[in-house]
Amino acid sequence: MVRLKIVVFVAILAVIILARPGRAQTAANISVTQGNGQMICDGCPMTGLPFFDPLIVNVTDASGNPVPNAQVTWSIVSTTATFSGSLANTTTVTGASSSSSAVACNFYNMSAPQQTGETCNVFIEGSAASPQVGYLVTTVRASIANGQSVTFTLTQSPNLVNGSSNLSFILAQIAIDSPLQAGATVSGPVGTVSTTPIKILVRTLGNTFISGVSIRLIPEQSNQGGAAIACQTTAGSNADPGSVLTGSDGTALCFPMFTAPGSTAMNFDILVGGVVALVNPNAANSFNEGVGQPAGTFQFGPFHATATANNPASLQVFSGNNQSANAGAALGQPLIVQVLDSNHNPLQGATVNWAVTPSNAATVNPSSGTSDSNGKVSTNVTLTSNATGNVQVAATVGSLSQSFSITVTAVTPPLSSLTTVSGNNQSAPQGMAFGTPLSVMASSASGPVSGVPVQFAITGGSGSLSSSGAQSVVVPTGSNGQASVTATAGSTAGTLTVTASVSGFPQTQTFALTVLPPAPPINTSSFLNGAGLFATTAGQTKALSPCGIATLVVGSPLAPSAYPLIPNMYAAPLQQTGNVSISFQLAGATATTPAPILNVATASTNQQLITFQVPCEIQANYWSVNVSISGSSVTVQGVEVRPGGPGIFETLGSDGMRRAIAVRPDGSIVSSNNPARRSENIRIYITGAGPVLPALTSGSLPVPGVDSIPTDPNQVIVGLNGSGTGAVMVRAASELIGVYEVTFTVPSSNVQPGDNVLSVGVIAQGNPEAFSQASLLHIQ
Repeated sequence: MVRLKIVVFVAILAVIILARPGRAQTAANISVTQGNGQMICDGCPMTGLPFFDPLIVNVTDASGNPVPNAQVTWSIVSTTATFSGSLANTTTVTGASSSSSAVACNFYNMSAPQQTGETCNVFIEGSAASPQVGYLVTTVRASIANGQSVTFTLTQSPNLVNGSSNLSFILAQIAIDSPLQAGATVSGPVGTVSTTPIKILVRTLGNTFISGVSIRLIPEQSNQGGAAIACQTTAGSNADPGSVLTGSDGTALCFPMFTAPGSTAMNFDILVGGVVALVNPNAANSFNEGVGQPAGTFQFGPFHATATANNPASLQVFSGNNQSANAGAALGQPLIVQVLDSNHNPLQGATVNWAVTPSNAATVNPSSGTSDSNGKVSTNVTLTSNATGNVQVAATVGSLSQSFSITVTAVTPPLSSLTTVSGNNQSAPQGMAFGTPLSVMASSASGPVSGVPVQFAITGGSGSLSSSGAQSVVVPTGSNGQASVTATAGSTAGTLTVTASVSGFPQTQTFALTVLPPAPPINTSSFLNGAGLFATTAGQTKALSPCGIATLVVGSPLAPSAYPLIPNMYAAPLQQTGNVSISFQLAGATATTPAPILNVATASTNQQLITFQVPCEIQANYWSVNVSISGSSVTVQGVEVRPGGPGIFETLGSDGMRRAIAVRPDGSIVSSNNPARRSENIRIYITGAGPVLPALTSGSLPVPGVDSIPTDPNQVIVGLNGSGTGAVMVRAASELIGVYEVTFTVPSSNVQPGDNVLSVGVIAQGNPEAFSQASLLHIQ
């Protein structure tokens, strides 16, 4: 279906969000509430106005509470459009209202107050997608003062136009291999997730996979009641709550999560590229109470859903029992209980209350909580200064109760020192735990002191402490006087500072930790032939071979429009590689073979391109490739290396066409103004020609004055328009690493004036023939 719009554009331009003075809370985190993954069909009959539904974010403090009056900065990070478009505001301020009339975004209802912690913006298209321009993708970032940010991916699809090439039109469908197809019924208890997903595929008619598109379940009828389901959103995802985003392969798996009970099957559809405000895309909708206008490009279904109510059947102590602490100190670990249903499965959404006996012996924070997806609820306990003996903390849910026993310890001797034991100067990738706990020792004049409450707090950078993900925890020292905590790297690379202190004691200890960028986003299809810039396929196109030139694409697949303008032909490896390394390792082996790095560049579409030589010393096989970029590393399993993997080096002509780099006998370059002639000997340049004698060495040129030629005279063949050419001579280029000169005779027949299809094949070491890409050669 096409996108519906009924809002008035001037309403958006008239909105000015004014900053609100004073903030009692500190903004620590920002998350997406609505708007990520939207997709518009430009030029479709009922598209309406050229802007997307509001992009809404939620700002919270370190404890997860919404922060009012926090400033959010918005920017357009990247776009494939000629004209990048614009945002209605460069900065907005979060709302401060908790009234029943508060809304998530007041762009469409300017008189309504905004909900506490939420704010929004609108992106207005610059260029429109069309069959001639292709589909367009824009990325918008929303960030807060501490550097935390979220990104929105907004996609524009061209309309189908008669008489035009519609290969860039975006099509969405339920995948053929989707475990759940339209008409299926899903059932389960509320708070659980179906183990069987709906698989959606989003791609162009030209079979380019589209990532970052929102997939969600919506009810077919407004306010239909009964059972309710939504796609389970992965923790840490930038997706709208209740939705998933397509990956680099254009697919998304929606696991239905049961959110409300009902015994009568209710109908739900899959909506592609839409927002949470959408209730019924087939019917005209009003301003939808000021929270956004229905959107979406495709809708599939129905899927039928029923859900059973789930009640707490048991309450169990999970962790934190039998702790000890000094009077006035906080317990080192939170108290955690787990709520289970009658099937002994974790129950989400149950309210647990906490109470202390005697009531003046301790405080609990929070005093009540709701069980998470694992059925767990936690609280932190601080003993009062007059606490003595044994203290009981009870957790109750309904008629169920569990008690924790806490022992108040004696006053400890005065401290003389607080020293670091282990954990300083570590590094870990974003989101990963540091390998060694942060540990300190508390000592008095007579030796180590136990029971000292040591506070570990993050005082700089991005990260968390302990399994609870807190910014500050209190851990009592053990019998050896030591207290330890595990730190986890946050989402922002840089220095993470953790300070250990004891209340009333002047000496502190500081841990300087390094948060590394995440592992590079690469897989087997990221390794391209360095000349033809194609990946290994299931057919006869093979990208990598020993001594051949390869290009690693870091990020999304490389579009032809982003191919390097200068061919990947180099005379020497880089001396400064920008902290980049690539090495090959066989499964089960310990030895690795480094690959010479020849160039590090950035494509016009912002992917990092690393050109390297496949080590000459390795053999044809499936290899594990270790890639390290700026300290973050990833290992890609099953990278295929063939004896031969030919690719033709090309250059971009003035007419925008890529053609083989070819040289005529007089040394001039073949072009449309200087075409090759029939029966003329033409020299082209390739990589991946297969084994040669004398053998070549990684990162080195051939022995001066000695030709390195294929081990088999018939190893390399050249074809024009699908037929073989005349005699072929091959040798390693004397001044270029991994490059081979191929000289052949242009046939006197089976060629035509203008561009002819040129290809190279290699048969080596008994393996099936491997082919290059189809290039072009201009012939008179």
